[in-house]
Amino acid sequence: MQICKNQTTNVVYYMFNDGEWVTLTDCLRTKDFVALDMNSTKDELELGVAAPDYFIGGTMAYDGGWTIANQTAYDDSYAEQLATAKENKQNSLDASCSSYIYSYWSAEAQSNVALGLYEQSICELCKSEISDVLSENVTYVEAVEAMTDINVVNSYNPPKTVITGGN
Repeated sequence: MQICKNQTTNVVYYMFNDGEWVTLTDCLRTKDFVALDMNSTKDELELGVAAPDYFIGGTMAYDGGWTIANQTAYDDSYAEQLATAKENKQNSLDASCSSYIYSYWSAEAQSNVALGLYEQSICELCKSEISDVLSENVTYVEAVEAMTDINVVNSYNPPKTVITGGN
């Protein structure tokens, strides 16, 4: 990897793949952006750096090894990114559940879901249905993943009448 870091503090602001075009003169330039606050007077590019497990620019320093230079900013950014990732995963799972319901459930059951007539969330309904198919308790993620398993989908007999929403 290539890093752009402050010469005095060793704080790393940017990290790039080795083959990526990056130049540092009066500013930092890449094919995607220009950073006017970086320059060769106070910053430097270093090549051949092993990437850390998790990089957050401006919070970590590199001087032959990685350290966290600003723990509070690192923790805040990490927490924010985890929350975003969790929300994105939840949205993806919800979309998978909705797709599953509208592909395999009866029109009447679909209408009841759309009208919000179930006490459980759509994905809890999916989880319940898939749990019945698999005859075991499964996690939310396993239920959604099972929906994409062709053997489970083919062996599943979707409800033909309105289901009541649950446990």
